[in-house]
Amino acid sequence: MLADNDAPANKTPSPLGDNTGGLNILQMARLILDTCATVEEARIAILNNKLTLGFEPAHFLIGDRSGKSVIYETSSRDFTDHFTGNNGNPQIMTNHSVHLYRDVNKFPSYSPSATYNSFYRYRTLHNFLQKHPGKISPDDAWRALGSVYAHTADADEGAAFPIHCRTLCPMVYDIDEHSLEVKFYLKDGPIDPETGDPSLIFSRPFKLKLKWDKKM
Repeated sequence: MLADNDAPANKTPSPLGDNTGGLNILQMARLILDTCATVEEARIAILNNKLTLGFEPAHFLIGDRSGKSVIYETSSRDFTDHFTGNNGNPQIMTNHSVHLYRDVNKFPSYSPSATYNSFYRYRTLHNFLQKHPGKISPDDAWRALGSVYAHTADADEGAAFPIHCRTLCPMVYDIDEHSLEVKFYLKDGPIDPETGDPSLIFSRPFKLKLKWDKKM
């Protein structure tokens, strides 16, 4: 679940984050995680429940262990639901509506130094995948994440002026092993002479794994 810069938002939310009824984005995420085992089950759950985007519009990238995935988004034009499938390929989601920008060659223009720009990050990951056909290993996933870490001052998150943006806790999931590996931002490192942005120094990786009780 990531912020979607192109999705609609309620302009006058209640203290609970919504004034129109329905599930907010956190409740929808909880519903999917608690009740759905496949992408298709998640799609049905979304369509059977009203989603209100509240103060923080977002979109969802949902995957299952079969290799299927789908990006769910709400149109800012007519509030319709949009599901973008992966057709058996790795799928990318950053902070713009994928259903509005399906062709990377038709992205809006952006500065080559705007490393936190949503389209910059999407294209960077797209180019990474073009050079890595076939199965993506955990090491490949870490390298891909490392290419789009936030380590700059930017206003893309909706701030009135640029603020410091840092990736805090990148993680890689192993859906078959029921595990995740995560590391935590500690401090800035040396400045990159090409971009002027600092590098990031992280903790050592921590691996967490679910253990199943076979008696249950």
